[in-house]
Amino acid sequence: MSLPAEHLMWHYLNTDGQIINALIEGPLRAGDIYPRVSASQPVVSKKCKILESDGMIERRWDDHDRRVVWYALTEACIEKLLGGRDNMSLK
Repeated sequence: MSLPAEHLMWHYLNTDGQIINALIEGPLRAGDIYPRVSASQPVVSKKCKILESDGMIERRWDDHDRRVVWYALTEACIEKLLGGRDNMSLK
């Protein structure tokens, strides 16, 4: 059986990594993150709060509907991701 690439990645990333991976393309609504992560909604919500307190992601409320929450990577997180890539050597 062949799985799409995004499902194969779940085997290698923890929940935090899956959330960050989902947000690499840009901000997502909270409800759009859950289906992209191999964890329950309560676990993802808890991990998002931890990532936010660690300064890795930020939460914003929608300008038109205050019930909608958007999550995005912070500049600090992006710098860490890019810095990690720049320091990796291919052998």
